[in-house]
Amino acid sequence: MEKTVLIKNFWPKTEWDDSTELTEDQLGWEKGMTVAPGSNDPKDIFDYWIKYWGFDLGLYYVEDDVFLFFEMDYKEAFILPPDSKWDGKYIFERSELHEQSTIDLEPIFKFTDTDMLWNEFRYKGKNLKYLIEHSVVTTSH
Repeated sequence: MEKTVLIKNFWPKTEWDDSTELTEDQLGWEKGMTVAPGSNDPKDIFDYWIKYWGFDLGLYYVEDDVFLFFEMDYKEAFILPPDSKWDGKYIFERSELHEQSTIDLEPIFKFTDTDMLWNEFRYKGKNLKYLIEHSVVTTSH
């Protein structure tokens, strides 16, 4: 089955994969992230990795060409600006998806816990479940 290409120069080339294309099947939680929680349900996966383990959540939301970052220690959400060192080649390298990239930013949303984040966060009217399903998802500690 042919994969639907969403963005041609998204991923940087690596030793093991020279494809730079972002395809539709790469959106949402990776299959490997579903094993430990034992579920394909986006909320169960979120609860396991974000609520239980405390991972930060990074999203590249394709529809708006924007990087969103959810910092769990400080309980804040951000839109990440382009990195000043970005060479303009691969979209995934445009923003730094880690806590240090939020130091000088104003949060777009503050939350008291992950349940509030899951239930109340909206970006342009879209809830977190929708955003995860339509984004490249990264986690970091």
